[in-house]
Amino acid sequence: MTIIKAGVIGLFVVLLCGAAARAGMVTSPNGKFSIWTPDPWTVTKKRSGITAENPKQSVYVVAAPVGVVDADNLDEQARAFVDNEIDDMKITKDEESKYQGFPARTLQGTGRDEGDDIVFQCIVVDPGGDRDVLAVLIYGDAKAMQENNAVEKILSSLKPL
Repeated sequence: MTIIKAGVIGLFVVLLCGAAARAGMVTSPNGKFSIWTPDPWTVTKKRSGITAENPKQSVYVVAAPVGVVDADNLDEQARAFVDNEIDDMKITKDEESKYQGFPARTLQGTGRDEGDDIVFQCIVVDPGGDRDVLAVLIYGDAKAMQENNAVEKILSSLKPL
């Protein structure tokens, strides 16, 4: 194989990593976690996270490490993660919990996205040690969120790696 062919193949592989992928278990680009997304959702890997949307573009997922350096606790990290994604965020439910044995925070609430009213659910998990805190946020139109039976499955599919 020539150097040019190897370079073209390498470039193609890099482009695929940033492009849309099909559903199933999807591992983050940095290899730190995976989540499940249903078929035929569009899944995109970006930097260290994953975004996904349903075919009607009415429900969205953002899964990523939480990079809030100045947050003192998991509650602050969860709120900052959601606040970064959702405009006019109002939390209606905030619970401390355990997720696969790890400390976790679950949030639910309302907000706005690009001028539209939305509802959201989020789980933020601290897998301990020197591993990054991880978050999965799902949001969209209230009716679409209620009708979408994949919401709970996506939230419960987060796997720290």
